[in-house]
Amino acid sequence: FFGETPFDGRFAHPDFPGATRTRPRQRSTTSGLHAVTHAKIIPEKIIGQCMNTTLRLEGGFRCKQIRCFKPIYKEWIKVLTETAEQWKREQDVPWWYNERASLSLFVGAIWRAGGLCLEEYSDEKRAIGPRTHRFGEVYPGRVDLFFSWRGYDFIAEAKQKWSGYTRNTKNTIAGLNSKLKEARKDIRVSHPNRQRRLAIVFARPYFKQGVEVEEINARLETWVANLADLNTTSYAWAFPRCARHMRTNWSYCPGEAILIREVWR
Repeated sequence: FFGETPFDGRFAHPDFPGATRTRPRQRSTTSGLHAVTHAKIIPEKIIGQCMNTTLRLEGGFRCKQIRCFKPIYKEWIKVLTETAEQWKREQDVPWWYNERASLSLFVGAIWRAGGLCLEEYSDEKRAIGPRTHRFGEVYPGRVDLFFSWRGYDFIAEAKQKWSGYTRNTKNTIAGLNSKLKEARKDIRVSHPNRQRRLAIVFARPYFKQGVEVEEINARLETWVANLADLNTTSYAWAFPRCARHMRTNWSYCPGEAILIREVWR
């Protein structure tokens, strides 16, 4: 949806003609991910537990079939929260940017948890017949992410989805499932090579400015609760309190969820 370049918290968006572009802001070297390892660690109590039914908007996860991701999700929530805290004076947040930006935050969480990562590397891919679904010719391509964690090797293709939720509709969940399907299609063409393959979607709910600030928490709770209906293997979310009511010139976008689907064939 949005342009590839961050513009002072404002974006070029086809559905919002009033959105404007400005000169990219110069950020100091002491802010953002450069300082995230020195930032204040958020309290452990705000982090959800695997399969815990208690909903905490500041951060939570449902490990489901990939229970070993629990430490990664905890670090991911901390990375988003600490970065938002660092950037709040500039009225900026890390999830207002593109897919690569969100992927870099997830990669940072994997490194902090003790994993090993490689992004955007060259690899062979295999064409899949549209009717037969059989593998065809091999061609050169790129993979978004490889990482090693707890004795497993994973490869992943990532997408992003801006999830409009000004009105509570089932179309929102359908849109997220469609984006997951798109990511699954992309990772299927990568040969597993004894690696586990993941389709990843970074989903960002947003609300137009007509929504009252007091309604945001209630709408977020509904949006997060609806994630249970998605065709996922595992997922997590983070809506830091320090930036939950921050807005662009056209909407509120209070945080992000990471949706993961493992692909077996």
